[in-house]
Amino acid sequence: MRIDKPLIMRIIFGIVLLGICFLIWRKWSWILSNISSWGTWVAVIVAGFLLYILRGRQRFLYGLLEIVIGILGVRDILFRDAPIDRGYVIGLLGSLYIIVRGQDNLGRGLRGARYKEWWERIAGPENCG
Repeated sequence: MRIDKPLIMRIIFGIVLLGICFLIWRKWSWILSNISSWGTWVAVIVAGFLLYILRGRQRFLYGLLEIVIGILGVRDILFRDAPIDRGYVIGLLGSLYIIVRGQDNLGRGLRGARYKEWWERIAGPENCG
């Protein structure tokens, strides 16, 4: 059996990245209460650049991250104690859009991978690279 070391490293990198994102998600209120608005502004811009680099270099992992963020968004919207209003619907549609974008990036990240044919059968050939 041949072990695909780059694939294993990508999986490990993805798990670590998702763990970091999960910790940030869980501690978001604490983070925001302990840094200034300027610190938040700088952190968001730096995170944007880093995520853009991740998207360019590891599109598959970026797609997985998008899907997880979209699912967390849906969870937060569905389990809040607030009436169903315009913000509720916009939040659900925004989370759905993030999930769809994640699936698109996932498919594009499979370009040249052995799982490309499997994804093409599910999502269609135009959605894979």
